[in-house]
Order: sequence, then structure tokens, then C-alpha cells
Amino acid sequence: MKHRRTIRTSDRSGPRRGAILLMVMICLLIATLILGTLLKTAMTHRRQMRSEQMRMQADWLVESAIERAVHHLETDPNYQGETWTIPAADLNNRDSGRVRIAIRKPADGSAGRILNVEAIYPVGTPRQAKRTKQISVR
Repeated sequence: MKHRRTIRTSDRSGPRRGAILLMVMICLLIATLILGTLLKTAMTHRRQMRSEQMRMQADWLVESAIERAVHHLETDPNYQGETWTIPAADLNNRDSGRVRIAIRKPADGSAGRILNVEAIYPVGTPRQAKRTKQISVR
């Protein structure tokens, strides 16, 4: 009669497997938290860049409107201003802009004109950049 030997596995392998599984889960949790933080940072950075782009575009629109108003005043002394809508195709094919030009005579009666310019970019969106500028023109 042959004796069979039975090989017994250690009872410790069960808790060891559980500990490894727990470590893997903790590592996955840490990786998920790190990725979530990186994603949030990237989204915040993208939002800030978009806001800066809108502000810069509004600044450029104000400067363009001043040049436009000066040109109109040189050709027509009775020019009183206008609302100028710039289609998206003329800007970046994404958003349109709007500029209001108002011209008035100085209160002290001196020669020249005062230009008030307000630019809004983009038009029709919840987040917009608004820039204003006032200058005297002789």
C-alpha cells in the first residue's frame, strides 16, 4: 500500500491574496485621484486661456473701432458713431463681436470730439469679455 502524501497549502495564502488585492485597489484609487486632479487642472487652465483670448480679442476690437471712427470723422465731420457687428467669418470663424462707437463734443466747448468705444466679444454667449475706451480726437 502506497502512502499518499497530501500537500497542504498554507492557510496564510488567503489573507496574503486579500492584502495584495487591497494594495492594488489602493494604488488604483491613488492613480484615479492623481488623474482627476490633473484633469481638473487642465480644464481650469483651458478656461483661463479662453478668457484671456476673449479679453485680447475685445481689446483689438476696441483699437480697430477707434481707427474706424477716426477715419469716418476725417471723411464726414457729422459722423456720430455706430454699432458695428463683426461676423465670426471676419474674426476666427467661431464667434462674432460687437462694437459700439459713440461720439460727442467736449463739455467745455473746445474743438475736437470725444470717442467712447465699447467692445463685446463673443456676442451671444454666457461668458463674454467687455472692454471700453474713451479718447479725445482733434
